[in-house]
Amino acid sequence: EEIKDEEDKIRRDRKEHIAQLRSEMEDKLAQVERECESSIKKAEKRLSENKVNNKLQLKQLEEAHNKKVEARKRAFGKELDGLTADHERKLKELAGGLEEDERETLAAAARAKAA
Repeated sequence: EEIKDEEDKIRRDRKEHIAQLRSEMEDKLAQVERECESSIKKAEKRLSENKVNNKLQLKQLEEAHNKKVEARKRAFGKELDGLTADHERKLKELAGGLEEDERETLAAAARAKAA
C-alpha cells in the first residue's frame, strides 16, 4: 500500500510538473506571438511610411525633371530665336549686297551701251 501511495505521488508530481512546463511553454509562445505581431505592425507601418515617402520623392523628382526640361526648352528656344534673327539679318545683308551688285551691273551695262 505504501509503495502504491508513493507511485501515485510520483505520478501526480510528474503530471503537475508536465502541466507546469506546458503552462510555461504556452506563456512563452504567447509572448513570442505578441512580439511577432508587434514587429509585423511596426514593419507594416514602416512600409506604409516608405510608400508615402517614395511617392513624395517620385513626385519631387518628376517636378525637378519637368523644370529642367522646361528650362532647356526655353534656353533652346532663345538660342533658336537668336539663330533665326542672325540668319534673317545675314539674308537681308546678302539681299542688300545682291541689289547693290545688280545696280552696279545694270549701271555698267548702261555705260557700256552708251559708250
